[in-house]
Amino acid sequence: MSVAQTQIKVLLGECTTDPEFPEWAMIVQPKDNPIYGLYLCHNTQSDYAPTSQPDLSVSLDGKEWMNCSTFLQATFLAAMEQVRDLQMPWIKCVEYADLYKAMLSFLNHHDKHHSD
Repeated sequence: MSVAQTQIKVLLGECTTDPEFPEWAMIVQPKDNPIYGLYLCHNTQSDYAPTSQPDLSVSLDGKEWMNCSTFLQATFLAAMEQVRDLQMPWIKCVEYADLYKAMLSFLNHHDKHHSD
C-alpha cells in the first residue's frame, strides 16, 4: 500500500494444518519502522482454539522478535485503522523475499513461545 512517501508492505500467509483450526500469519512492515507479526487461529466449532494463542509481536530486523506490550498492540491496531480510513490503494508487491523470511522467523518465535 502506498500514499505519498509512505509505504506499508503486508504479507499474509495461510498456515492451516488442521481444517478445524484455520491459521493465518501476517507480517506488516511500514517503511522505516519496526516489523509486526500477527498470528491468529480460529476453531470452526467455537470462538476459541484451545491449542493455540493469538500473537502480536514486533521486530526491528525481522529476525529477533518480542511480544508486543499492550501499548504497542494499541499503537499497531490504531495504525491499521488509519490505513483503512485512508483507503490506501493496494499495489501488488513483487519484492517480498525479506518479508517472507521475517514471516518464517516470526512463526518460529510463535511456536517457541506458544507451543504446548
